[in-house]
Amino acid sequence: MEFLKITTLTQIISEVPKIKNRIYYLAGGTDLFVKIKEGSIQENAMIIDISDLKELKSIKETPAEIIIGALTPFSQIAHSFVINFHAPLLCQAAKSVGSLQIRNRGTLGGNIANASPAGDSLPALFVHDAIIVTLKRRISVHDFFINAKKTVLENGEIIKEIIIPKINMKKKAFFYKSAPREALALSKASLAVLAMVKNKKLEDIKIAAGAVGPTVIRTLRTEQFILRNQINSDVIAKAKNIMISEICPITDICSTDQYRREIIKFYLEEALRNLP
Repeated sequence: MEFLKITTLTQIISEVPKIKNRIYYLAGGTDLFVKIKEGSIQENAMIIDISDLKELKSIKETPAEIIIGALTPFSQIAHSFVINFHAPLLCQAAKSVGSLQIRNRGTLGGNIANASPAGDSLPALFVHDAIIVTLKRRISVHDFFINAKKTVLENGEIIKEIIIPKINMKKKAFFYKSAPREALALSKASLAVLAMVKNKKLEDIKIAAGAVGPTVIRTLRTEQFILRNQINSDVIAKAKNIMISEICPITDICSTDQYRREIIKFYLEEALRNLP
């Protein structure tokens, strides 16, 4: 295993194409160090330390978008007024990540690249229609994940920033996460709901579920059913059944498939009952 320290994007552009080995980027290290300890990193891998790449540590805004550098830590995202105002679900998700120490080190780009189905930020990014920007292309978050721990990124391709369209402030945002304890725990299941209400009428809704499939699942059929109907107890019950048909949870060390189905149904009902 070899190590390389890089401090500018220019170095990445000039040095990375020369490397033939499997490349892993080291930012906060909260996921990579676990992989190294488990022995799941190839022996001839190249670890590139980008933790001092200041160009990727920022939160900016334009009239229409928020632009978050890939190395921005979750602690900064959790306390960002701009993100809380324009992308509240990401702010809520950031506050749920690990512990204070992990939030201080863990980065948004790392959480995305790790591609865990239980990644706390991912359901929020799905309902906020985030764009993942690398040095050579822009990728919708909906097209970014192939399977658990697998993305469309090529070897050596690095996430530069994440772009999130600013939401209409009439929207309501709900983020739920089930974990065995409040801190230092993987998510058993999570749900992000973003809804637009106008004159007490639901005009739009986006729902994404985490840790209930190989990747985050945007539950489009559930959304469409809810939009076609006025919310009441009968519609909520039917929406929960549709939601269950769209997810595919498994039983693993964190939880059972049955628990994940039940908690997702509970979270969906909680969100819908808090809408007009």
